[in-house]
Amino acid sequence: MNVVFQVIYHNMQRRIKIFNKLVRDNIPDIIHNNGEKCITRVLENNEYRCELYKKLTEEVNEVKNADNPTDLLEELADVLEILKSIAELEEKSLDDVIEVANAKRLKRGGFKNRIFWKKQCRYALFFFEKILD
Repeated sequence: MNVVFQVIYHNMQRRIKIFNKLVRDNIPDIIHNNGEKCITRVLENNEYRCELYKKLTEEVNEVKNADNPTDLLEELADVLEILKSIAELEEKSLDDVIEVANAKRLKRGGFKNRIFWKKQCRYALFFFEKILD
């Protein structure tokens, strides 16, 4: 009997996938509609905040690794959805975030000109450095 239980337990372990991560709201239904079961729970605010930041890191990495324009657009949309969720958690809207982004762009510029900051020094040192170059 013990051997049979071990074999059944071993086979069950191979069929169970553990994710322990935040997923989109409809994922459990999609899994259920595919004939599988998933175990979920609703996170408290502090856990939710932490998981959103983990998810943001995950999705930003997927943006960096996107192989084609279609995948890139999908991953950017995922990042945007997470940013929207973070804003809502903090009782802000995506429009609030965009308003602040636009104000910062007006004051400090965007990244359109591709400026790469190498170093900074006082003018006298900069002048001296230029003579040595």
